[in-house]
Amino acid sequence: MPQPRCEAEINFRKWSVRDLAKWKLAPSVLGGGKDYLFAFKDEWVRYNRAGILAAAKRHDLPPELVAGVAWIEVAGDPTFIDRLAFEVRTVVSRAGETIDGSLGVSKPPEKTSFGSVSMQLEVAAETIGAKARDMDTKSLRQLGACLEHDGINVDLAARHLSALADHDGFARPLTVEDARVVATRYNRGKEPTRAEITKNASYGDAVVRRYARMRLLLR
Repeated sequence: MPQPRCEAEINFRKWSVRDLAKWKLAPSVLGGGKDYLFAFKDEWVRYNRAGILAAAKRHDLPPELVAGVAWIEVAGDPTFIDRLAFEVRTVVSRAGETIDGSLGVSKPPEKTSFGSVSMQLEVAAETIGAKARDMDTKSLRQLGACLEHDGINVDLAARHLSALADHDGFARPLTVEDARVVATRYNRGKEPTRAEITKNASYGDAVVRRYARMRLLLR
């Protein structure tokens, strides 16, 4: 079964509970709030500049698209929450219990997202040519651990974006409008039609709106 190589690398520091609290609870005048969140996202993209540029070139994508999706996804749930969600969902799945869906634990384990650039295990497995439903818990857990490596995470996100571009039959290089659709599909998946995507492309709008900002961060 294809597996990404999980070689040791030095990652940018992970978004933590402390960071989450500072963003949510501390006012901007005390260094918190939206400015703190955006500064973390900017620094993550700068730190991973080389990997983003390489992945964009490797998968024939605009660097601003790869960076823009990463920028939006970075600083979500702290890493331990993703790990905990996976383990709880694994136990619930094995037990075959029906749990209140609003808690999120009744989702299958492969629906758990990992990585700073958030990716569901199911999507990551498809991206490397595997099927999550055919993977055992150990393999899924290992895939999640791989996604916690920024280099692998960025490359798999770019590979998935490339597959989404192919899904809609876009020629290369992608136009800004193409990238808007592709970015939206990163958030909404392959199921919606193009018409449904274009009616609600707020995620893609947020990505292409930051193209200039991404160019500055990638210098």
